[in-house]
Amino acid sequence: MRRPRVVVAGLALAAAAVTSCSDVRPVAPAALAAAPAATVAPTSTSTTTEPAATTTAAPASTTTTTTITVALAPAPAGFVESIRDALGDPRFESATVGLSVWIEDAGLVFRHNADAPLKPGSNEKLLVAWGAYGVLGPATTLVTDVRVDGDIDGSTVRGNLVLVGGGDPSLRSTGDHSLDRLAALVRNNGITEVAGDLVVDDSRFDSQRRAAGWTERHVPNFVGPPSALAVDGNWSRTDPEYIADPAAGNLSTFRAALATRGVNVAGGEHPGTAPDPGATIASVRSAPVADLVRQMLTNSDNFYAEILLKEVGFAAFGKGTTENGVAAVRRLALENGVALTGRAADGSGLSRDDARPAGEWMELLVAARDQPWFGDFLGALPLAGRTGTLASRFLATPAAGNLRAKTGSVRDTRALSGYLTTAGGRRVVFSLVVNSTPVPPAVIAAMDGLVATMAANRA
Repeated sequence: MRRPRVVVAGLALAAAAVTSCSDVRPVAPAALAAAPAATVAPTSTSTTTEPAATTTAAPASTTTTTTITVALAPAPAGFVESIRDALGDPRFESATVGLSVWIEDAGLVFRHNADAPLKPGSNEKLLVAWGAYGVLGPATTLVTDVRVDGDIDGSTVRGNLVLVGGGDPSLRSTGDHSLDRLAALVRNNGITEVAGDLVVDDSRFDSQRRAAGWTERHVPNFVGPPSALAVDGNWSRTDPEYIADPAAGNLSTFRAALATRGVNVAGGEHPGTAPDPGATIASVRSAPVADLVRQMLTNSDNFYAEILLKEVGFAAFGKGTTENGVAAVRRLALENGVALTGRAADGSGLSRDDARPAGEWMELLVAARDQPWFGDFLGALPLAGRTGTLASRFLATPAAGNLRAKTGSVRDTRALSGYLTTAGGRRVVFSLVVNSTPVPPAVIAAMDGLVATMAANRA
């Protein structure tokens, strides 16, 4: 049975769970008072989920939900007042600030511009984490195979050798989890000669190397071109030929690895499709998805985000596209009481077309607390003053060793969304998104001050 959505001044919460875009013009913060109590009035709403762009995506579906408008919950003494004071910091005057705050056993206690669609930066990776955990599963591993298209005659493959991309963002050229390891396994199977060609099957994903809203400089300066057969983050080369077809370049690297291991390939190299079924003579498995997500969230890894989102699309709809991945996350979120209305054009947050209200990020974080994978998710977020992108922030504040949150940092965006416990022992979920062109360091310091103020509350 679907749970009703509880909408607080436009913010949807799972009732049982209580649980780059067009430029945004910077404005000074508006009045900071909490919203007044609203009349409780059940209504009926229709929410239509967006279909993925490819033909293999699920069709659009309409879900009828019950909407109840409620007032903000009472907060601990001094909590809201301290947030108002922090938002009144003159360092915020040049920026558009979105903030939504929820407290366990109380509910939504504060919101400011919480419905304004703002560019999220790497908070976008929170969507990918939802899809990776909820669609792929934390324990799932991603496999890269070598298959024989033909027969094996003693030490010779009478046919082609096919390298099959499995959507693994962590595959390397050398090391324990690598193309070199695959080549060694081929040789260990007694193969020394391939009479045919060396083929790469990259068909798991589409051939789009840039997401909507990316500029030319994004690839390869900030992220390698995505492909199902990805090696070394697809950053080994920066020439146009490789950026257009990284799998072909990675196939050449595999050929060199085979030669080093004593396996000669007589024919050429080209794309193709692996035989199904076919004889698999070598394979390597990634670490579990939970570990891949940890790398993505802790270190804000753009490449992992793009590959994992396409892999979510493949698992859900049979083709690895960004659009399918986004559609799968939307569907999963809706199943858990969260109706996503923002725009998602990629997984990394680099796109100028990404836009989402702070209220929706908070909503996702609250709903995540109800998921069986929440422990993995919480542990994957950077820890203030300790790990990842928060290692050097919040030092010597009440947030250090306490706050776990996803950062967001692109030219005109800074964001911080996550979890903390106040000095009084209250568990807080929040999303703080700031847009400004550009974002000056003083604004970042003001953001950190606001979050540290929440952590310091003793009520």
